[in-house]
Amino acid sequence: MLFFRSLILFLFLGVLAQQVPAQLQEKGTKNTCERRFLVGLNNFEPFAYRENGRLQGLAHDLIVIIKDKMGCQFIESELPRPSAVDQINHGRVDVLALMVRSSEYETGGNFIPFYNSQRELTVAKKVFARGKKIEDYLNDEKIKFAYMIGNRSVISESEETRLLKASRLVGVPTPDNAFRLLKEGRVQAVLFSALVTSYHTKKQKMEDQVEKVVDLSKKVQVGLYLSKRRVSAAEKQSFEKALDEMKKDGSFLRVFSKYMSEEEALHRLQN
Repeated sequence: MLFFRSLILFLFLGVLAQQVPAQLQEKGTKNTCERRFLVGLNNFEPFAYRENGRLQGLAHDLIVIIKDKMGCQFIESELPRPSAVDQINHGRVDVLALMVRSSEYETGGNFIPFYNSQRELTVAKKVFARGKKIEDYLNDEKIKFAYMIGNRSVISESEETRLLKASRLVGVPTPDNAFRLLKEGRVQAVLFSALVTSYHTKKQKMEDQVEKVVDLSKKVQVGLYLSKRRVSAAEKQSFEKALDEMKKDGSFLRVFSKYMSEEEALHRLQN
């Protein structure tokens, strides 16, 4: 009898020994990434900003979702554009989010597209003329512009040079500064991407004071830059998979709808 009891106990322990590692392995397959990614975020609303000391914004919200999908650690910091360019090109940061595709980042970064936008000119109603295109306003010597310094997504180098030479362009550090100048009447127009325009006209409560002129001639790609030096090909695939999943599982619409209308969010999802 003692022999049979010992045999049964031995067999039970043998089965348990096989099952426990399998359970631990199954548990360990979820969120087992030990990688820590250093992430730089646009340091202006609506992408990344602080409220009561807590990080907020579209870029931050997206990183939170990517973190959940990849299971890795992400250390976020807000970076002004010049710092972001320097950090990615010198291999001091792993990821930049969300960035407009620009050659200035591509010495050290690989671009992953996420959605398309376009540049918009926001014009004071008193100088708006129906049918007038962005180029027409750029050629109008009575129109003075504000823009975010170095923002190549909305103004070319030649346009910038021409307007600066004519003293018709005011460079500011953030979109918030530019839209304040427009509201105060110190400039007549501002140039930004469509998402930034929608967010700040609403924030400044000036939707009834302005008109928008959309540049449909070219799309502006927005996405992530991954360090060529610090991010492997396999990790790049993981980021691409996470972004693709966001568009399929509803995460994209849920997050973007916090910062724009559902119609605008859907438009970005479909483009």
